[in-house]
Amino acid sequence: APIVLMDVGDNIGAGSSADSTHILAEAQRLGIEGYLQTLYDPASVQKCLEAGVGSNVSLKVGGKTDHLHGSPIPIGGKVRTLFNGKFEDHRPTHGGFRFYDGGLTAVVDTTDGHTIVLTSLRCGNTSLEQMYSAGVDPTKYRIVVAKGVVSPRPAYQPIAKEIILVNTPGVTTSDLEYFEYHRRRGSLFPFDRDADYLPSRQNQ
Repeated sequence: APIVLMDVGDNIGAGSSADSTHILAEAQRLGIEGYLQTLYDPASVQKCLEAGVGSNVSLKVGGKTDHLHGSPIPIGGKVRTLFNGKFEDHRPTHGGFRFYDGGLTAVVDTTDGHTIVLTSLRCGNTSLEQMYSAGVDPTKYRIVVAKGVVSPRPAYQPIAKEIILVNTPGVTTSDLEYFEYHRRRGSLFPFDRDADYLPSRQNQ
């Protein structure tokens, strides 16, 4: 059973980019094999389409929406699958959704033991059929990344050995100190750990 890492900073259902590469970069650095995740990257999907199933490709994936979610990561590998990205799930899912569309989707098995599912539309990791429909069995991996906090749980908790929340950088991070503030008032916890709240005169 895989360990499922929740990519908190790239919570797709909360409006994030769906292309954060922070965890992927760390997996590469540590030499982790048996790793699976999705990335929104229509440009890389198009390159896989041009190359064709079974072809070797060199890509720079993810990290293309903004500067908050990491940089594009170089990968090399073979295109395993191409499909239209439409799938249906009869099992319990977050919100009870049944029909999904990730757009044209490409699966790349990399030379360093990763499987990257590249989508052309932003599609949350709330259904295992996202993987099964692409010819990927998530139960066969050591590490599976699910972008979210709560919404992936109905799908991934039944197959997970353990679920770990990873507080990655990004627009949905739970670390409020990550952001740059321009109009924040002073003496506000948790930014000021010794914030002192005194009743105002008008409330006395």
